[in-house]
Formats: sequence, C-alpha cells, structure tokens
Amino acid sequence: MVKRKICFKIGGIKFSLESQNSLSKLENIHMLKRFIVGSMSRPDIRLVIKCRDVDKKFLSLNNSQKIFDGYYWGLHQAENKKILLFSAPEIKYLPQPYHAAVFNKNFSYGEIFDRNRLGKTPEINPLLPLMGPILVSSLLYTKNAVLFHSCGVVDKGVGFIFLGHSGYGKTTTANLWIKSGAMLLNDDKVIIRKINKKFWIFGTPWFGKFRNVSPSGAPLKGIFFLKHGKANKATRVSSSQAVSLLISRSHAPLWDNCAYQKSIDLCGQIVKNIPCYELEFVPDNTAVNFVRALAAK
Repeated sequence: MVKRKICFKIGGIKFSLESQNSLSKLENIHMLKRFIVGSMSRPDIRLVIKCRDVDKKFLSLNNSQKIFDGYYWGLHQAENKKILLFSAPEIKYLPQPYHAAVFNKNFSYGEIFDRNRLGKTPEINPLLPLMGPILVSSLLYTKNAVLFHSCGVVDKGVGFIFLGHSGYGKTTTANLWIKSGAMLLNDDKVIIRKINKKFWIFGTPWFGKFRNVSPSGAPLKGIFFLKHGKANKATRVSSSQAVSLLISRSHAPLWDNCAYQKSIDLCGQIVKNIPCYELEFVPDNTAVNFVRALAAK
C-alpha cells in the first residue's frame, strides 16, 4: 500500500504530513519515528509536500515582500501568506532557494516545495534540521508554546528544564539524569507549552548528543539556568531576569514581530508560575540529588 500521509505529534501538537508521492521512503524518517502516531481526523497543522509546477511557484514568490533575511533562510509575505525560503549558498549545484514553505495566515496549513529532489526519492522531510526547528518555531506561538535551547527530563512524573548555550553543561546534565533513572525528553531542544493554565514540557526530534529522545510531556516543576561551579548551588532568579534569560535561550520567532511578542508574553507567564534558578553544579550525581531535594521543598 502506498503511504501518502504520516501523522505525528510534537509538543502535544498534532501534525499531518502529506504528499502526492509515497512517503514510505521519507528522508531520515528514523528521526521522527518516536513521534509518529495513528491517523487523526483533524490535525492542528497540515503540511503538504508539493511536486508539481515547483519552478513556477518559486518564480511567483519573487514578488513577495521580504520580512527577514538570513544566510540560510528568509521570511517573506505575500497577501495573507507567510513564506519561508531556504538556501545553501555554499552548495553551487543547488538551485537557490532550494526549499520553500508557504503557510496561511494562522499557520494551520502549509505547502512545502522542493527544487532539489523533484521527482526523486527519498521524499523531502520538512521536519529535519535546519527546516524543522524553524518551521515549528514559527508555528508554536499559535499553540501557546515556545522552543528552547535546553535539556529536559521527567523525574517521578514531573519535568525539569535546564537551559544553557553550547558548552554550559546540557549534555553533562542529560547524562547525569539518565544515569539516575529519569527519562530524557531531549538534550538540546525542548518545548514549553501552556495547556489549561498549566505549563508542560515536551521532547522534540532535534537532539544534540543523545538520540534516545522522547515525545512525552510532563508538568513543569522547575527551570534552571546552567552555570559551571565548584559546588551545587541554586540562586532564585527574579521574574524580569528570568524572562530575559528564557528569551535569550529560546528559538522564539524573532523574524515575526507579532509571534515574537506573544513568545515574550508567554515567557512572562511561565516565570510567574514556575520557580526559576541559576544552577551552579558539579558534574556528578550529587547535582541530581540537589535538584530533587530543592524541588521537594
């Protein structure tokens, strides 16, 4: 049977991915395997891979208004549509841009166009890096959610999120909690989402060092901004400082003013409801026990 539709969940949000061709050989499907679910009647977001009249579509996008222009991708707008264009200037043989994603105003429906693999297999997977995190970051604000550069774990039914830039100890933290028996959601990118006035964390497919990620979610118990130290120490962070730290470690869509402001507002709600700490830690199991004891108070 030819499979032309795959359904999955990221951050508790329901996606469907459809194509005119078979999706049985979707590019690097193993990255999404844990996030695939059974068929759903009403996805929150519907993505459709388009294979016909691709070059004609790209030509029509040239008349769109440029909103954000990065080295590898840019955001454009035309009428009531948002358009993401992806390029790879260093790869000379690729037509530029080589990917495009065209969404309706509320991001509930998007069409993916690919000039590189036209008529070839495997089918393009729009949820791989680089495109995946950018696509999902652009959509999350419509579902009261933000993607963070962080490590997330679930321990005894509650979630902890550890935020930090590269080199701050997210991988070390993930390893310590795995050894302690906690469930790793992701060691590099985690979603915080507001559901029924409560905040949850969810795993994503975009891992750092640990491939064994989880689509699961849990109520968020504590937020920790990582810092190397000579002893385990937690310092409570003020709400204003915590918002700044969250945003600087987020993948909030700064290319979209409305979406970015909604992401800032959501961060403000998060810090008012969830305790935030600067966490200095030593790289052994005492750090895990320290956080557990702190959360139990």
